[in-house]
Amino acid sequence: CEGDAGSGDEASGGVADDGLCHWTVVDSLYFSVVTMSTVGYGDLYPGSNSSRLFTVFFLLLGVVVVFTLAGSMVDDFMQWLEDLWESFVDALSDRIRLFAELRRAAKPLTDFGKDEEGDLAPAYYHYPRKLGFFLIFGLTTTQFISASIFVSLDSGDDKVDYTSALWHCFVTATTVGYGDVSLRTQGERAWACAHVLVSVSWLAGFLQRLQFEKLKRKRDFQRREAIQAQLDDDLLLTLDRDRTGQIELVEFVGVSATGYRHVT
Repeated sequence: CEGDAGSGDEASGGVADDGLCHWTVVDSLYFSVVTMSTVGYGDLYPGSNSSRLFTVFFLLLGVVVVFTLAGSMVDDFMQWLEDLWESFVDALSDRIRLFAELRRAAKPLTDFGKDEEGDLAPAYYHYPRKLGFFLIFGLTTTQFISASIFVSLDSGDDKVDYTSALWHCFVTATTVGYGDVSLRTQGERAWACAHVLVSVSWLAGFLQRLQFEKLKRKRDFQRREAIQAQLDDDLLLTLDRDRTGQIELVEFVGVSATGYRHVT
């Protein structure tokens, strides 16, 4: 194993004169998390062929198993927070007259996003409503708060500034991991273990939710078009595929299942 030996009173281990690896427990955990997340800062790395071979299998196992599990846990936790927040808003709306009146005058919280005719909300309203809490809470914790923690844990002479720490948090969440901002103390690397796990999982979960909402919204529009389609003469003739002058149940159900707009 090789890498930056760190600095200060909490300096981490590197390769000593005896050729042996002197990583601390925190260094080893830090290297493991950074490797499994594919962030790869490059400050710690395997230096021998045997350690590289081990890292190959360790990396594959970590990506497939560990981060899949971590992502699921973060997503479940965020869903729990969202449900808790919605419950709080519901309770507040029921107990405060002004909120209750606005809620009745507009529409129930569960029906937000649809007008009185059941139309779908515009995109600028739909996506913030569905993803706003997940995005804001994630940005606050994995970026702004985490950057402050990194600054407070850096005890070196050339202490990292907040802007650099924020940049580090961003490139970590995207798994780019340039490694231009060094984490030299044991405190920084210990916090980085938690930050990498949460930030990478959060961003992946947000992008997954965004894709899901896009597909769901597309299906909702298709369903609305099918329901609102008028049974005009041309459509009736189209439904009568065997040209008997009557529309059989099988013909109607078969076309309705695929949507009127697909009928040719």
